[in-house]
Amino acid sequence: MFSKREGHVNDCVRVLLFVTTRRRDLVPMERLADRLEAHGGYSVLLSGMSDFHFAVLDFKPNIVVIGKPDNAQGSWLKCISGCTVVSLNTEQGGLDEDFVLFNYLEGQRDHINTPLETGAEFELVDHHLIINDFTKQTLSPYIDPDTMHVVGYPRLLADQCAQDVNPVSSRLTVGFACGVNIFDKNHVVETFECFWNRPYPPWRNIQTALADAFLECLWINHLVTQLKERYRVIVRYRPGDGSYLQDESNVEIDYSDSLDYLLTNVDIVIVGCSSIGVEALMVGVPAVSVADLADPWDNYVGSTKYWVPQLVWAPNSIDELLGLVDCRARVELDLCPDVERYLTEVRDTYYCGERSDRSIERIVDVIDKCERGAGARLDIPKLISLCDLSRLQRLLLRVPQSVSTRIPYRFVLWYTKVRRHIGSDPYLNHHVYIPE
Repeated sequence: MFSKREGHVNDCVRVLLFVTTRRRDLVPMERLADRLEAHGGYSVLLSGMSDFHFAVLDFKPNIVVIGKPDNAQGSWLKCISGCTVVSLNTEQGGLDEDFVLFNYLEGQRDHINTPLETGAEFELVDHHLIINDFTKQTLSPYIDPDTMHVVGYPRLLADQCAQDVNPVSSRLTVGFACGVNIFDKNHVVETFECFWNRPYPPWRNIQTALADAFLECLWINHLVTQLKERYRVIVRYRPGDGSYLQDESNVEIDYSDSLDYLLTNVDIVIVGCSSIGVEALMVGVPAVSVADLADPWDNYVGSTKYWVPQLVWAPNSIDELLGLVDCRARVELDLCPDVERYLTEVRDTYYCGERSDRSIERIVDVIDKCERGAGARLDIPKLISLCDLSRLQRLLLRVPQSVSTRIPYRFVLWYTKVRRHIGSDPYLNHHVYIPE
């Protein structure tokens, strides 16, 4: 699978970096783009959901780096040839064996439109970038180990994980990381239809997951209402969500592309089971989970066994949670309940057992050594038959390539930017990446 690029030292290898979700994938893709260009020998282009097909046609990449090859993106890969595909699976870290298998073997399919027996999209990937040895070992019976490369986690904001808590700002700032918008009926119904008769790790089933998401939403709304009267509050919505809070008055909503703004401006962060809680610890911000507040009946488990509530502060009552916030305001709160456990688990999970982040360096090494295709080709008739494309996309894809590949590409970018400028679609405004 690997070969040294002998005889091609001075060639310019075209690498297309596909940003599926702006707020999840842009930071690692930008870090990778900067390192590849500094490394030399590469021409790098970033693309988003709206322009990906047209970027493939115009740029003809030798290597395509994607996030997760699931949903529509998995179908797109079936229509592309002539290039090497590298998957930077972004939903990794802190998972047990069942969750790892679920994330890859189930999460790599279009659950709505593709029957399970058709096979998994990871088979269309030439190289899988894996977060740690545990994940690789768990997947080895299902994915060729030679195609998996342990690189760490390129989404980190700090080269080293913090051991001490940050100082408190002059006015305590409380951050909230929102979960799934449970009031998006389409999302809830589609998710239920996909998984009502199958496991849904780390929860017992999809019903528990949806109940947990609903309870998390109630608690976060309740806590925001209480805490915004005493402290500055910043609330980070998930991509595309626009109505998680019932009342947004006197609250700052974070729509930025990365966690950098939230985690550099808050003194404490409140989450459900989001990995943002652990990422907060790594930059010196104490985190509190509301997972243990979800208590609709005796012995309800929810997400409390997931690793985030295990590592961060997890109070059993609202009084205890508010006490932790007040304790932080008095500069009396430690980073987390067990610093040694947190450091061990985070280093084993995110840092490949080391003390510093070398993920981008490792990814560049994978790209530098792998075979590259002669240049990507897109099977347009197959793409149109497999995928639910807009009328405009279908029209532009039918522009003869002998006439131009640049004109459709530029028009799509212009059109998407205009729509964002004049519209209020939260998905387009906060989810889709549009190259400049």
